[in-house]
Amino acid sequence: MIKETIIYSVVEIDFSWVGNEPRPTIIKSYAKREDAVMKKDLCKKIATVDQSKVQYQVVSINVKEQSES
Repeated sequence: MIKETIIYSVVEIDFSWVGNEPRPTIIKSYAKREDAVMKKDLCKKIATVDQSKVQYQVVSINVKEQSES
């Protein structure tokens, strides 16, 4: 039997990276997409002009677990 779980994470992406590597950071994860979107919007409101190279996105992570029965 396969159990499928979707995790919604708010990710902060810093576009002022050094070299060619972006630096995404997971801020918080939720079971409900609506909660993640609310957190993303809150993060955007809190961000100051200094952080103009920072973006917030909601990403979904689909996890499939197969039980051994």
